[in-house]
Amino acid sequence: MTIKKSLKLAYAFALLFFAQHLLHAQNETPEQTANRDQKSCDSGNPTDCLHLSDAYVAGIGVTKDQDKATALIQQAAGLYQKACDGGDSTACLKTGDMWMKYAHGNYDSANPLYRKACDGGNSTGCYNLAVAYAFGYGLPVDNAQAAAFYQKACDGGHASGCVDAGFMYSMGLKSPVPQDQARGTALFRKACEDHKIVTDEQYYGILDDNIATGCEELGNAYKSGLGVPIDMVQAAAFYRKACDLGNSFGCDNLKKLGQ
Repeated sequence: MTIKKSLKLAYAFALLFFAQHLLHAQNETPEQTANRDQKSCDSGNPTDCLHLSDAYVAGIGVTKDQDKATALIQQAAGLYQKACDGGDSTACLKTGDMWMKYAHGNYDSANPLYRKACDGGNSTGCYNLAVAYAFGYGLPVDNAQAAAFYQKACDGGHASGCVDAGFMYSMGLKSPVPQDQARGTALFRKACEDHKIVTDEQYYGILDDNIATGCEELGNAYKSGLGVPIDMVQAAAFYRKACDLGNSFGCDNLKKLGQ
């Protein structure tokens, strides 16, 4: 993997990522955390190679050194690829992400890895492949394929996959995907009620906004009778759940119902 200079980790992001990593290191100084990451990286853990790369970019616990950071990125890429070749679907996803992040958004290299991750049961790999088909990122635009992979991601508990598939079916604007309000509403319900924690960001406690969006859209469905009978009690309940998750539209709609 050739690291593109323009996409090397920026200082601000490296500072943020390593600071988040430090939050999970109890009773350690930054130097101790970096030393532990070095040992873990040397033993073959690619995640800690990337943590250490962040440390070298930001100069936390180690002296700033962009060359060492780049070498660690290369090392992590090799480790992830090896694990992917051995059948680790998460490693395939991570390798694809690295092609996107560090190699100028190389979709031609990333998409086959996302497909391999998806085939191995990784819902985020399915979601990334759906986005590629939906927007033509390294693949021809194909709404049917996008809907299929959003659905596959959703079936794996990926809230964003459920919501994006839900919009495709509820709106019916992406030919040849048919309009199907009942199916769209069922997908919003799955996002709201049957999701899993599947993204790296959620490891740091950031809630997937599309969980709340699923609840808000489910409230809309009960309010307007979109694929379900009109039920204002249910509408209010799902608006409240969306609001509690930080969705401002859910809060606004709850107020409009006088609650």
